[in-house]
Amino acid sequence: MTVSKTMSLRPLLLACCVPAMFAFSVGCSKGSESNAEAARCTLDEDCDSGSYCASDGTCNSTCGPDNACTDGKTCTARGRCEDLATPCELASDCTMHPGGDPYCDGGTSIVPGNSERCALPEGAEERVCIYNDERVVCLNGCNEDTGECNPEIPDPCEGISCDMPEANSCKDSMTLIEYNAQGICDEGECSYQSREVNCPTGCENGACNAGVCEEGTCDEAMPSAAICSSQTPDLAISYGGEASCVEDMGMPKCEFEASYELCTYTGASCSDGACVDAIAQSGEVIVSEYMVIPAGDDSEKFSKQWIELYNTTDAAIELQGWSIEYQTQSQTHVIAPGDDGMGSLVIEPKSHLLISNGSDPLGDGTAPDYRYSDILLGYQGKLLIKDGAGAVVDYLFWENGSTTDASARQIKAGNELSATANDSPDAWCPNLSDSFGSTGGYGTPGATNSACSDDPCAGRTCDAKPESYCKDLSTAVAYTVDAPVCQVSRFGSPYCDYVPMEQACEGDTPYCLSGGCIAAPDNIASQPGQLIITEVMGDPSGTDTEREWIEVYNTTDSEVSLFTLKIEDNEEGNKFSSVEILDPSAVVPARGYAVLATNVDSMINGGIENAYVLGKGVLKNTPDVDMATGVSVMTLRLVTADDMLIDEAYYGTPVSGEAQQLSLSTYTDAGVTDFAPLNDTEANFCLATVDYGMMSGKGSPGAANEECP
Repeated sequence: MTVSKTMSLRPLLLACCVPAMFAFSVGCSKGSESNAEAARCTLDEDCDSGSYCASDGTCNSTCGPDNACTDGKTCTARGRCEDLATPCELASDCTMHPGGDPYCDGGTSIVPGNSERCALPEGAEERVCIYNDERVVCLNGCNEDTGECNPEIPDPCEGISCDMPEANSCKDSMTLIEYNAQGICDEGECSYQSREVNCPTGCENGACNAGVCEEGTCDEAMPSAAICSSQTPDLAISYGGEASCVEDMGMPKCEFEASYELCTYTGASCSDGACVDAIAQSGEVIVSEYMVIPAGDDSEKFSKQWIELYNTTDAAIELQGWSIEYQTQSQTHVIAPGDDGMGSLVIEPKSHLLISNGSDPLGDGTAPDYRYSDILLGYQGKLLIKDGAGAVVDYLFWENGSTTDASARQIKAGNELSATANDSPDAWCPNLSDSFGSTGGYGTPGATNSACSDDPCAGRTCDAKPESYCKDLSTAVAYTVDAPVCQVSRFGSPYCDYVPMEQACEGDTPYCLSGGCIAAPDNIASQPGQLIITEVMGDPSGTDTEREWIEVYNTTDSEVSLFTLKIEDNEEGNKFSSVEILDPSAVVPARGYAVLATNVDSMINGGIENAYVLGKGVLKNTPDVDMATGVSVMTLRLVTADDMLIDEAYYGTPVSGEAQQLSLSTYTDAGVTDFAPLNDTEANFCLATVDYGMMSGKGSPGAANEECP
């Protein structure tokens, strides 16, 4: 697999050089002792991605993720330092990206040589193109098999209006527990604040007893004491103002106005109904606008997040050594413009500065004033700007549900631009009218904010109800309103409340598929040895995500369903994989075979017909091996949804284009009764020798195996 190949270079790289801190670190030499154990080769294609075949017949690499080329040279996809640098004036002049397969570095996706800049190398006389790795922090984790970020998880609060509170109830004979009509959504769940109301004439059946409002009825009434919410501990709730008497069923009811303050907006905590210990902010530079959910394809949209800073002072400020801290995910970036060949980063007085986690945040080729790394903003966040001494200059918090797709959130035009003023949620609104770049997004990046929309719902219709979906294997979610009227949230954002409704899949329909509950097949594998793994193509002649496959054999005399089973490997410390089989039609015929493939299109997967979906590249090219014997210690497991083991099979280090086969007689001899142990050892496996498909490799997917010698 591509990513496993890339990662296999790391022991070689680390053995010969110190990880690079700057773009012009000295690379490893060809004569490094680390090459003593390098793989033998005759062509570059014999080597893993990121390395080439050197003159001594071993796979080598001069540069890579942990070291860079010198003298203005550029690292190619094969790990060579070549003189690809060209003279330039702007980064847009640099188009000869060396490329390379993406790989994961923890929670960061790295595309080798995909980020260009125009810089003056030390000792050089002219500016040349330098290509560095492009790093994207993955909000939902990095896929070790593809090297790409996992798809975004939808905002769990999108489309949830939280307007169905619990029914009011009587705490005792004189006190009513009353719930707010509008609740707060957090992680897809609604919570509703409550308060205690004194009932002068008593409380029954969830309401104050009827009474007649007369002059002076509420003169002696006292508001409830301020409290910290039990559902949201940092929410302070206080009651005050002049009591009003409300006639309810002919009886008086004294009410006080409730006020709410979410202490998190100032970095404070709630104590005895009040926000205390707010974060001190010096305020020289503040966040005046930010984009959390950019427009564009999921594969690239989060590289177009941006933050607009504003200098509130009358003097220029050097930001070198300052830091951006996204406290929500414990992510920090120290501003070091020298890495970009600029040497300094100055924000002019009363001016804006645009910083981004991508090289083209506006989608039109316009570079940001500064590009940060290792920070990815989420639906809820605590963002701090700190000076070089670590003191907080500005603190910003936004709630789950406050961000709007493709719209930047901005301080309202005319509002005070200060560190304390931007702590108030009322100071912000979504930009719904100022389009920028070519992404389809709205905002005023690097410029003065515009006025908020008087009618956020203007020109918006609600006629595209979302499709039902499966929240998990046993929960379906459907939308119950076909065409609701556009509404405006408390954050000023337009939304269509289609009213999602969850349905638990249980009884005769225990599983969710395509947004609906379905019945469970009555022949799902449930006993060890009913199905066994008989053949594996771990390193196909082609792309792993298109041509990997696993063959499963049914040892019984009846058809067996694969639905809800999982294929797993045991390398938990080395990119552990687990893939569910969620096709209810996936079956293995009696005494027959089924193939699970990463691509079920026979025109793409090498000619395999009637395969079932396996997943996107789940097999390892370099599994762990026993250090003493060199034998693979990796296994493949077939388990039920509740993790009962059906089969476990040996998985050897794959050979490119040759499947690993379990010897035919091992599992077809008439005397065999215990099938599960047969594929546990290397001794019963051999490499396939017969071609299948059109130049696809050697193996017999979906058919009887060969007899091993």
